[in-house]
Amino acid sequence: MSQGVLPFRYEGERSDTGMTSLAGLPVYLDLAHVLGMSEAIDKHLQVRD
Repeated sequence: MSQGVLPFRYEGERSDTGMTSLAGLPVYLDLAHVLGMSEAIDKHLQVRD
């Protein structure tokens, strides 16, 4: 599969269930990264380290 903007590679796996183990989560992680969600959260919310 194509590589996203995050530092991991998607791997295809053949199975009969038609489901992924992460339920499509990596696509949303890519989207949040591209939109700058981490920076927005750091800027606008008081989050503990």
